[in-house]
This record gives sequence, C-alpha cells and structure tokens, in this order.
Amino acid sequence: STQSTWEKKRGSQANEAAMQVDETEAAAPKKRSRSDAKTAKTTKAPAAKRQRVTRTVDVWTAGEAAKDAPVVPIDEMWVAPQLLEHNSLAPRPATKPRKALPRVNKLPAVPLPHPGTAYIPPPTPHQKLIEEAEKLVHTRLAEENRLDVIAKRMLRRSRAPPFTVSAPLQPSQNADQEGESPGPNPPTSSLDKLTRAQRNKQKRRRKTEDELDKKRDLKKQRVDIDRIRTIVTEIAQEETVNEEELQKRKAKISNKPFTTARLGRLKFEPPVPDVLLPDEIASSLRASRNIGSLMADRYRSLQERNIIPVTLPARHKRKYRLKEYVRGRKITDQELV
Repeated sequence: STQSTWEKKRGSQANEAAMQVDETEAAAPKKRSRSDAKTAKTTKAPAAKRQRVTRTVDVWTAGEAAKDAPVVPIDEMWVAPQLLEHNSLAPRPATKPRKALPRVNKLPAVPLPHPGTAYIPPPTPHQKLIEEAEKLVHTRLAEENRLDVIAKRMLRRSRAPPFTVSAPLQPSQNADQEGESPGPNPPTSSLDKLTRAQRNKQKRRRKTEDELDKKRDLKKQRVDIDRIRTIVTEIAQEETVNEEELQKRKAKISNKPFTTARLGRLKFEPPVPDVLLPDEIASSLRASRNIGSLMADRYRSLQERNIIPVTLPARHKRKYRLKEYVRGRKITDQELV
C-alpha cells in the first residue's frame, strides 16, 4: 500500500511538471528554423489593391468644375492601359494653350490710294509721286549696275590662266648632306644656355622696362586729371549716341507689326507706283487710260502682309518636241518616250 501511494504521488508530480513545461513553451516565442525564415521572406502578405478612379473630364473646364465631374464607368476591355492610367490621375486645373504668334502683320488689306494717282490729280501730290517713282527707279538701276560690275569682275577672275611652273623644282644639294631635319624640340647644348651675367642683364632690363611702364601710367593719370572736362563731354556724347540707338531699336520693335518679313529666299521690294506723266493725263474719266493690274496688286498685297512668300515670275516656258504621227503606222516604244 505504501508503494502504491508513493507511485501515485510520483505520477501526479510528473504530470504537474509536464503541464508547467507546456505552459512555459506556449508563453515563450518559438525559435524558427532557417527553412521557416526563407519561406517567410519569400511569401509576403498581399498588398491591398488601389481602387482606380475613372472619370471623364472636360479638359477646358475650370479646376473646381473638373473635381465635381460625375464618375462614369469605363469598360477596361476596350480601353488602352495607358489611357486608363492617365484617367486615374487626379485632375489638374486646365490651362489654355499659348496663342501662336501671328505671322500676318497689321497692314491694311486694301490701303487708300495716293492722291497723285487720281484720274485728274492735284498738281502738288502728282509731282511728289513722280519724284518718288523716279528716285525708286534710280536706286534700283544703281543697284543693278553695281551687281553687274561685281559679276564681270568675278568672271574675269575665273577666266584667268592657271598658275604653271616652267621648270620642275629641284631639291637642294645640301639636303642629303644635312640628313633629317630637326624636330619641333631640337636637343639643346650647353652653348645655348645663358650665363649668369646674361641672366642678370635680362633682369635689369626687365626691371627698367617695368619702371618705365609705371611712369607712363602715372603720366597718363595726370593728363587725364587735367582733361576732366573733355572726358565729361566725351561721356555725354557717348550717352547721347547710346540713347539714339536705343530709340531706334524701340522704334524698330514698335514698327515690326507693320513691316514685311522675309518668308522665303527673296525679300519684298515695294513696287514702282503707277503714275501718269502730265501730258498723259486725260481730260475726263471716259478718255483716261487704265494702268496697272488688279490681280498683280492683290498678289503683291498678299506678299506684303506675310501671307505668301515672295517669288519670281516664271521666265522660261518648257517646250516639248513636236511629234509627228502618220495614220496607219505602228508606234514603237522609242517614239513614245
């Protein structure tokens, strides 16, 4: 009986110790093996998917109106992924594009005619218009003559005989004796070096030159002090010249909308005004002679307003070779070419 009671006590103590061990193991963190750590690294928790907001927004609406735009469902099967990504972005306040620079200038399409071009013009405006036309013709003729002189001079140079050598150049006899020519850095000898006396002489000469330069600068400063009034006047003259150049630059910028730009290879030149001489003026409108062309005037107006570039009229017309054909004769392939 004593043995059985002792075995019972020992068994109950063992059960209590096992239960305590189980409780401590449950409370303490478990040690993971290397394989468990690797699997934990590779398998991550799935991230929450961001919901894509799809909306159709008017680009030209204001920012506040774009935020309040209604959400419209989009069928992702028929829409490109780039478009879906673009639509998912938050709408920004739209800005209107910059207006393109106007190429057309502000010149009138149909300017008022000169009073000297009337069918019975007043004498003073008529005479001024004739003088303007004459001056324009003289300047163009002088420019043409200048270009002709330059072209003749260039043609004369191109026709000059080429330079010829009567006898072949013979190498010098001493070339073989001298051997190879020295390179860019020939070897130096002790004879080429300067002695100490020569170096001291060079130092003294440099020192005297520096002293002379300082004396010249000092003399120039004294002269400038004496001519302060002249310097002030020179500065004032330079300021006036700079002010005039600035005014010219401003005037050029302000007149730019009313000038003709160079759109192509050629530059626009104002045409010679159509004017009649005093003896050509008729006494009535019925007897007056028509001058100028309406189509040419409209074409020049388009060029002057920067709508079309300036072009030269076609001078040479293409002439095709006359081909004869005899009825009933077969035409070869060579004749068709």
